[in-house]
Amino acid sequence: MLVVLIFIFGLFIGSMVEWFSYKIPKEENGPMKSNIEKCFKYARRVFNKRTIISILIGSVYCMLYFKYKFSIDFFRYTSVCTILFVVALIDYKTKDVYFSTTCIAAVLSIAFIIIGYFNGVNIKSYVFAGIAAGIFSTILAALNVIGWGDVEIFIVCGLLVGVYKVAVVVFISIVLCGVYGIYILIRKNNKKGLRVAFGPYIVVALMLVIIFVK
Repeated sequence: MLVVLIFIFGLFIGSMVEWFSYKIPKEENGPMKSNIEKCFKYARRVFNKRTIISILIGSVYCMLYFKYKFSIDFFRYTSVCTILFVVALIDYKTKDVYFSTTCIAAVLSIAFIIIGYFNGVNIKSYVFAGIAAGIFSTILAALNVIGWGDVEIFIVCGLLVGVYKVAVVVFISIVLCGVYGIYILIRKNNKKGLRVAFGPYIVVALMLVIIFVK
């Protein structure tokens, strides 16, 4: 019964995540017009997509519960990853990562690190991982391999999962994005200048690591 409630809650959060991923870019790029007709048109357009995202996030919540039960880790991962879902969706749609969203995820991660410190958890791995992920991703961004917004996401990942797991996140995300990039190049007949949003692959890799890596 509890799992069902968690899944339903995840459905609701998933719906909100999709809505915020639509709303935030509009706010960042200018005020969105209040128009009832536009709202209904948008609701019809995203119904199927929002349903898929809601089911996905509901399922992720359930898997996190099965692994971590009701623990600090469960609330840490669900809260931070929910923000990162918004970041990933916005990046996928617009190829932009907004500091206003990654900042919230970073603050939440730091807050849980502080909570862990007072509960006797060794926080050095998380702090070092955030710094190391930031340095490594900054080098990649300076070389134009990734975007500067991706640096922010990697820092959050480091603060969230620690040194070992963030290294796995980096590796998996590069592999996933590389495979998709090759597919796009083949599909578009090697057309140059194509941009691939890297943020969604980082978030997918993070979720795989959190759920399946011990």
